Amino acid sequence: MAEPTLERLESAFMKAHNAGDKANAKILADEIKRRRAVTPSPSVSTSPAPGIDYVAADAETDAPTPASMARQRMVEMGLAVAPEQTAAAQKVAPGMAREFVSGLTFGGADELLGVGAGLSSVLRGGDFSPAAQATMEKFRGQRKQFKEEYPVTAFASEIAGSVPTGLYAGGKLLATQAAKQFPRLAPISLAAGEGGAYGLLSAEGSVPERLPEAAIGTVAGGLLRGAGEYLPRVTEPARKLIAEKIEPTVGQAFGPLIKKAEERLGSVPILGDVIRGGQKEVIESFDNLMIEKALEPIGFKVPAGKTGVKAMEAAEEALADSYRKSIPKAGLPDARPLQTKINEIVQNNTDLDQGVFKQLRQKLNKSIASSLYDTDYKMTGEAVKKADSFLGREAAAFMRTGDPDKQQMARALYEFQNELRNLLINQNPSAKGLVQAREAFKNILPIRKAATSSAKDVGTFTPAQLLGGMKQVDKSSGKTRFATGQMPEQKFAMTAQEVLGKSVPESQSMLAAMAVKPSLVPLSGLGAIVAQPFYQTRLGRKAARTALQTPGAVLRGASKAFPTIPGMAGGLLAGE
Repeated sequence: MAEPTLERLESAFMKAHNAGDKANAKILADEIKRRRAVTPSPSVSTSPAPGIDYVAADAETDAPTPASMARQRMVEMGLAVAPEQTAAAQKVAPGMAREFVSGLTFGGADELLGVGAGLSSVLRGGDFSPAAQATMEKFRGQRKQFKEEYPVTAFASEIAGSVPTGLYAGGKLLATQAAKQFPRLAPISLAAGEGGAYGLLSAEGSVPERLPEAAIGTVAGGLLRGAGEYLPRVTEPARKLIAEKIEPTVGQAFGPLIKKAEERLGSVPILGDVIRGGQKEVIESFDNLMIEKALEPIGFKVPAGKTGVKAMEAAEEALADSYRKSIPKAGLPDARPLQTKINEIVQNNTDLDQGVFKQLRQKLNKSIASSLYDTDYKMTGEAVKKADSFLGREAAAFMRTGDPDKQQMARALYEFQNELRNLLINQNPSAKGLVQAREAFKNILPIRKAATSSAKDVGTFTPAQLLGGMKQVDKSSGKTRFATGQMPEQKFAMTAQEVLGKSVPESQSMLAAMAVKPSLVPLSGLGAIVAQPFYQTRLGRKAARTALQTPGAVLRGASKAFPTIPGMAGGLLAGE
């Protein structure tokens, strides 16, 4: 704290005087007189105020007025700093500077100063060694005392001083071609080198005597950074899923080794069902995200708790509702192209069972019965809405059956519905609601195909199945858009495939599990109880991932922010 100015003392004196605080006013008066005696001013009276004799007043009480008491009272009033605080401040700043310089030179500051003192002595006609040795011993003694009195400050200052040197060395090393070829080995080598350098420079004695400490610093620095590099870390593809609020299991998040271990545990009775159940939940999270991205033009969000078929039904209903709201405002001036499309669809589905094939023709003809358009083949908005609703309702019902022929018929009905909507938009290009609904409809087409690609898991689809759906709906020549990764959300689906795999995990029969490995059932049951919250809840998967990645992330993060910390730690261990 800076010494108070004379003006501030005078102001404090007047306040004490006006308040009748004679004791403090006396102290302030003495300090003001002392200041003016040191720097007299002919234009200013040495008396603090006319008519006030605090010396006399003090004499009446026989109270002593030593300078130490005055100083203490000024400290209590906030007008001065305690002497011990001033002494500490005078000690800390130089101590921090010494530690900073030591860190900057990786522990070699004492020797550099010693060399400088020795050369200076030689220039003045003296000897090199005595001057150098005396300077080094003095510097080391000061450092030792400061570390004993302020250990945390000393260590922090030394670390801070080492950062510029470490950053420079790290930047040079990591920019080399070798570092780019070995991205994990390079930072480990850097940390080992820093630890060795610090151990060597901070030690005392000859070079051979320092080598053991340098070796300890090298090993310690390398191990610290190596642990950070090789402890579990979330893979880059998994990070992209996490950024989209998908929480993968630990095996999906951390790459091959942990993923392999998770897969093996997935074959264990009871526990395996918990693990596979969690994996399936992650796939369902991916599915819901893809549905929401597809229907973003109409602002759709999957209702809480709905997945698989129920999520798809909610999406189809939202899409149909978007069309229903927009279609009545439009109409089809010419519905004749629809009849041509019916003939095309019929020709493309002759491989269906005869009963199903007949049913398909009936449904298609019923959807645009002659009663829905006039003699000029014009359909009103209400007539188009009726046809669209009928097609969507029938297709959804057949899709849920699980029968391959009926699912094929459902896809044919969806195809005709698509043609109806395309024609509606083409003949009503300025209808904004229809354009948004059409965009959402185009986006969901690959999802529809993915969701029906497996009769066993209708409504649930893997990234691989979604990619298959994208390929099917790509109408570009030679499917160029798909081949070049330009389909909407294709790159994200490819990333998700790396993390989630190509198949939906299946549950294992309890009886089958017990028959295969009956001895594991009791232990596995306990494991399932422990694992359940960490696999089958979003928060639990996040907690498990965080617990596994934190140690390595802390070490890597510290090394990235302060590249010298591993090396410094190794060097400090070597110097003990």
